[in-house]
Amino acid sequence: MSDTGKIAGIVGGASAVALIGYILTRPSAPSVPPRCEPYDIAITGSSVVDTGVDETYTVTVDYNNAPLTSTAVTLSEVNTTFTSTALTNSQGVASFTVNFKSAGTYYLVATVNGCSSAGFSVTTRTPCADGQIRINGVCTDVNLDLVATATNFIGIPATVTFTATLRTASGSPIQGYPVTLEDETTGSNSTNDTDSNGEATFSVTLNKAGEYQFEAIA
Repeated sequence: MSDTGKIAGIVGGASAVALIGYILTRPSAPSVPPRCEPYDIAITGSSVVDTGVDETYTVTVDYNNAPLTSTAVTLSEVNTTFTSTALTNSQGVASFTVNFKSAGTYYLVATVNGCSSAGFSVTTRTPCADGQIRINGVCTDVNLDLVATATNFIGIPATVTFTATLRTASGSPIQGYPVTLEDETTGSNSTNDTDSNGEATFSVTLNKAGEYQFEAIA
């Protein structure tokens, strides 16, 4: 194989990636265990989310002011059949992925050994359309362009700089918005915030000769 390579595709796209997750329905509410000392159980995550998109929630568990490790934590939604269990790590933290399929308000509760956290309220909203992102709570039409310093290279390893530029449909730069550069060939990705020019810059080292395809997602 020759020591050359090519970037086959550079694609810019502004849209949320909808993922399959839990489907929440609404039967009668189950009883919630009491909160009790010396447990300190807290849920962290987004309180306003889009329907149909995976969201991560973490539960931190302390016992007598120390992390409770390798312990089963159950996360439930009090008005539905949703329930999921995970173990706490060395910091006393358990992670969960939840996908809210329907619009509404939901209440998450975490339980450990018969003791519960306070309820965590989550309100869902309709996702923005393709080609839009949410700015200050409003779905806004945007353009996302991606360019590279080179699309053909000789010599391995090769370092390529990518610049993703995010602007409103009228051309105004959007600052402080996270943009992800995804290498669709290897599956790797990285995320940077846009600067005052609406630009997010990425430096990528390609270690094998061949053809690559990259995509920017906001």
